[in-house]
Amino acid sequence: MDVIVNTASADLNLSHGAVSASILKIGGDSIQQECQLKYPKGINPGEVAVTSGGRLACKIVCHGALPKWDKESGESKKVGSKFNLTLFICSTSDFCKMFNFLISFLHA
Repeated sequence: MDVIVNTASADLNLSHGAVSASILKIGGDSIQQECQLKYPKGINPGEVAVTSGGRLACKIVCHGALPKWDKESGESKKVGSKFNLTLFICSTSDFCKMFNFLISFLHA
């Protein structure tokens, strides 16, 4: 597997959320350390932070911050589209051939 996609909190604290915590537990602390080093202020909703896979059986992990779903304003749909476009660009590169989407639902 080349890539694991993980929705994470904007501060990239991987101990929050079930999937993020599993990635941290299995992949190792080096993934969290890489988040802190490369993205010390975190990321904005819709952006993607890329780290190594640590001890996971993948090349990279793409951590994305998504807002809570809002039916009326459409802001979450815009942010989700930006997130998907970023992932698409990554997936069309020679480096990324396969995605394994792991979705965790964030609770504010």
